[in-house]
Amino acid sequence: MLVKEMDSEIRRIIDLKGTMNFSISMVFGTTICGYFGGQLITILDGNKRILPMSIVVDGELKGRSYSVGDSITVAGSVDSDLVITQDTKTADLHMRASVEYYRISAMYTQIQAALLEFNTETKGMLPIISIMGMLSEPRKYSGIESKMYNLVAERTKLLINDLIEGREITAENIVGYGIGLTPSADDFLLGISCMFDRYREESRKEILKAYIEKYLHTTTEVSGCMLRYGIRIKLYPKVILEYLEHPYSGKLRVEEFLKHGSTSGIDLLCGMLCGLGILMEIQDSIRDIEPIE
Repeated sequence: MLVKEMDSEIRRIIDLKGTMNFSISMVFGTTICGYFGGQLITILDGNKRILPMSIVVDGELKGRSYSVGDSITVAGSVDSDLVITQDTKTADLHMRASVEYYRISAMYTQIQAALLEFNTETKGMLPIISIMGMLSEPRKYSGIESKMYNLVAERTKLLINDLIEGREITAENIVGYGIGLTPSADDFLLGISCMFDRYREESRKEILKAYIEKYLHTTTEVSGCMLRYGIRIKLYPKVILEYLEHPYSGKLRVEEFLKHGSTSGIDLLCGMLCGLGILMEIQDSIRDIEPIE
């Protein structure tokens, strides 16, 4: 099971002591209660709301055969997996790298703030993720640009939803799409891919890889090589690798990305923003994070 929510006082106790052990004194269909240090501790199933001194798990407790007198030990860190073994009646909070999750969130906010500074005339994928609502209210475009943006925005939203759900991408092709001097969506897809590699989201990386390789023939030879090496051997642009190895503190040094091609730098940032957003949506699956080799 997974922890959905945890009372701040329980979080403080676990961070301070490392473990919390108590005997079950009350068992209900969807609730388990016991005492720790004279305080009532409650574990609730996923249909309940957080209460003082309680943990809400992602799933049902009903039918797990807990009995009064059983011992429950909560150990580890917050924002983590809650694995309940019926034989031992142990709730083990394995660290799911909450520090890394907050880093992902901080990177998302940092990139988002940088992209918000660009005006409505910016080309490439920026208008598309604006239409999708990732930056602000949808902007107004006219003529052929409006049709192109909305078409690709629709496909991109489907692509992202499929990645969040972990299923084969059913979106139509966006590989090779571009209205700047470079194929914007290629850089965009590379940005998503690098985040999956950075945070070892391997299953979704394979889903994205299959989608890219399906349409690889639709882009230029240069862009095709870039995509091929990126998705196969993690050979990403230097500006991305440097940022992931040494994230900027404070404001994003967006000028470093702007040096990378005409629209490529912005499109890479758009992809990185979407990749981070997907990781935040599927935070349950983030595990022992290591840098790109």
